[in-house]
Amino acid sequence: MTILYVLHTTNPGNGASVAFMSMLQGLIPLGVTPVVALPDQEGIYHELKRQGVEIICSRYRMSTFPYLKGMKNKVLFLPRLIARLILTHQAIRNITRQAKECHVDMVHTNTSVLSIGYHVAKRLSVPHVYHIREYADKIGLHIIPSQHTLLSQLGAPHSYAICISRDLQAYYRLSDNNRSVVSYDGGDTQQEPMPHNKKEPFFLLVGRVQQAKGLELLLEAYASYHAQIHRPYPLYIAGGIADAHYYHRLMAFVRAHDLDESVNFMGQRRDVDQLMQRAVALILTSPYEGFGLTFMEAARKGCLIIGRYTTGVKEQMDNGKELEGTDIALAFQTTSQLASIMIDVTKHTPNHYDLYRERAYRTVCSEIYDQKRNVQRVFDFYNQIIQREKNETKNNSSIPAAIPPHTRER
Repeated sequence: MTILYVLHTTNPGNGASVAFMSMLQGLIPLGVTPVVALPDQEGIYHELKRQGVEIICSRYRMSTFPYLKGMKNKVLFLPRLIARLILTHQAIRNITRQAKECHVDMVHTNTSVLSIGYHVAKRLSVPHVYHIREYADKIGLHIIPSQHTLLSQLGAPHSYAICISRDLQAYYRLSDNNRSVVSYDGGDTQQEPMPHNKKEPFFLLVGRVQQAKGLELLLEAYASYHAQIHRPYPLYIAGGIADAHYYHRLMAFVRAHDLDESVNFMGQRRDVDQLMQRAVALILTSPYEGFGLTFMEAARKGCLIIGRYTTGVKEQMDNGKELEGTDIALAFQTTSQLASIMIDVTKHTPNHYDLYRERAYRTVCSEIYDQKRNVQRVFDFYNQIIQREKNETKNNSSIPAAIPPHTRER
């Protein structure tokens, strides 16, 4: 089968990109012929090109309103919105034209905040799949013209959804919808022993600098921790600056609390795996984490996890507790709880938490996170969609057309 994949970014460090590339490597051997639509010729474009994947490039942006924070963004809001709408219209037309030549059987959009694929699928008269990876409006991504637009598209005929967590599936009212499935962004099940690297005295957060990552709560907790500990561990934040206005606000907090020497914004890094292996603990503070891919990566690297007990991270913690019979990570919900956990971690030696790290490692290496299993689930879903569409077409064609009133016998 030939699938047109529509991506919203080519950034190789973006979680959606990482998950897509991994999924694609598993789907191709199963018989999927991919055609990938990209907004530019950067990042993963080069890797896909090297693999010989058919690529359609057309400039476009996410189907969300531009940022409004800061005077500059407010002044440019309307011009940016108009430009975004024009690019969207052009992209739908260009991608549709090129996709027709590829005879695609289905369109699969790799995110829920991009509607271009949905409209291309309608023009091609093929089914569409949304890969739902985020809470959109909850993380500041406001869909044009409203969240109701996405909900309507999810409920439309020939529309299907793959959700990366049960919580996301419930959030979009798809739990009882047989046109949606849950498939985790997993990884290969490993048989090797858990890494036991020497831990260094620093806390780590991996993620882009934006409000969706909950960095304000992290810094508030860290300031409280810093004031109570004689020799506090430094805090490293590894990730590019996605929101400059938000970053400056965070830096103002850092300076106001004399944390300049302790908080290090490291920018986007290529050695994240090594940082996880060395860190005394990874902290996850996002209030609306779709799945928690960083959770999985840290657990595989033998890193202690301190996670905000909500949405996708909560789901992975609950999965671990069900498998292991007890906690696999240190959970918090409030600023004071996070500060207390950081204090406890500093007071104990790293091996005090070995059992947590070992339970987390076994959990993420279990069958439910096996990438081959989840890729097969996606492939099976494709086949179900195609079969369902064939059956619906057959049933509709078997219904006799109504006889026009003027030709009926009297």
